[in-house]
Amino acid sequence: MSYDFFVYGSEALSHDDVATRISNIRGLSFDLAESGPSDAQTWGFLVHRGTRRNYSFTVEGPYPDSGEDIDERQASVVIRGIRYRYDISVEGGGPATEIPHAWAFAKKLAKAVSGVAIDAQTDGTWPEPKAPPLTAYEEFYEHLAPGDYLNSVTAQWYFVQHEDPALLGQKYLDVCREHLPQALPSNYQRGLGRTPWEHPDDDASFLEALQSNVMPWLRATGSGFVQNLGFSKLVDDVDAAPMNVGTISLSLSAYGGADAGTVSRLRPFFLALAERLEVFFASAEITRSHVTAEKVKQAEEASNQWTRGMWRGLPAHPVWWSYFGPLYAELVRPHMTGNVEEAHGALFHSYGDKPLNRDEIMALLPGPTSSWLPEDLTAPYDFCLPQQPVAATIPSPLRAP
Repeated sequence: MSYDFFVYGSEALSHDDVATRISNIRGLSFDLAESGPSDAQTWGFLVHRGTRRNYSFTVEGPYPDSGEDIDERQASVVIRGIRYRYDISVEGGGPATEIPHAWAFAKKLAKAVSGVAIDAQTDGTWPEPKAPPLTAYEEFYEHLAPGDYLNSVTAQWYFVQHEDPALLGQKYLDVCREHLPQALPSNYQRGLGRTPWEHPDDDASFLEALQSNVMPWLRATGSGFVQNLGFSKLVDDVDAAPMNVGTISLSLSAYGGADAGTVSRLRPFFLALAERLEVFFASAEITRSHVTAEKVKQAEEASNQWTRGMWRGLPAHPVWWSYFGPLYAELVRPHMTGNVEEAHGALFHSYGDKPLNRDEIMALLPGPTSSWLPEDLTAPYDFCLPQQPVAATIPSPLRAP
């Protein structure tokens, strides 16, 4: 039984080239009578070693081969692509002491043909394939340990629907292309736990899905650092329907929320969408998940101030970013303690350039028991409650009929 090595490379060496390489290695030799071209393309050598010229190993090749039988990790070493294979064997009659010499020659041959040498018995590879460098995304998760917290960013926009769903949907797509292409929707599914349906990823398909959706939510995914998208069910006939509040939500991965460049791209998208949809309130907040040895467990829920077309009031806990349209701007202005910017009759309120969770924001408030807004304007959100509370004070245009 032979001990075999294979060399895969991008170059075809001639008989004379290999003969010279064997002769240049101290202690190796071959007999011309035993070695030579097998045909016009291939050749073979019986290689001897030492002063006694005992048999050491056999070299044959080059054979056309694209490397389909080796794995991608091994093939990745061959930068210029695999085109040929060379076989190096210590035949059954040869002593095991010759195996290291055959392997050493296989490595030299691999270097000569810009290729890779593989031990067929152990799957050993030379040069050893290098793992690709970790992306910034991979490095972020590589250093997580049990006890750490992950911060995810959830943004939500609330608006009174007074336009056809297709017009609202087109506005969303336009803002995505202008500021955040990663938020373009794909993999639409109606409601939680439902299977996405086959569709082309184009505007017409998304707008049709938005108009035909009969579930409370149209769920979708973004790309890159944008994970989940949600579009509330929108009424088809806005003239015949009573007042209906719609909402759009977007969540960034924990990596996206920790990356300053990503956050800087979210801000113009957040503000542009708020203005384009004429929202009366929008928010971006941090939700935390706890890393354990077994899994990542969500520790907080993002606020949800909307229930099937009914507005419940502003969130009870402070949020990192908030946008108040004209209906709320003057009601909240006296209570803003962060950075405030005027925006066409609306207010953009921020607690800092970097994402802050609700506990970090509470530490910035004037007093330990302070609320970020008067309680009568807010409605807490508890996922476990069958009926969510409604704020005592809601601007009249937003009250349910």
